Amino acid sequence: MTVDPLVSVEWLKDHLGDPQVRAVDVRWYLTEPHRGRADYDAAHLPGAVFMDIDGDLAAPRGQGPGRHPLPVQP
Repeated sequence: MTVDPLVSVEWLKDHLGDPQVRAVDVRWYLTEPHRGRADYDAAHLPGAVFMDIDGDLAAPRGQGPGRHPLPVQP
């Protein structure tokens, strides 16, 4: 199954039980760097995993085209 990484709420609701679908929570707050993880720990979609934008998704400082070089769709 090939799906865009960003989907609608309706699509996700219909596919949460699909073993080929994984919801990823990437909450991030500029002035509160640890709040995203805390909010995830407090409540998240069933089966969702947390990825930290700074620790898991961004290139190390000085090794990317910007501070948070997330993948972009062509």
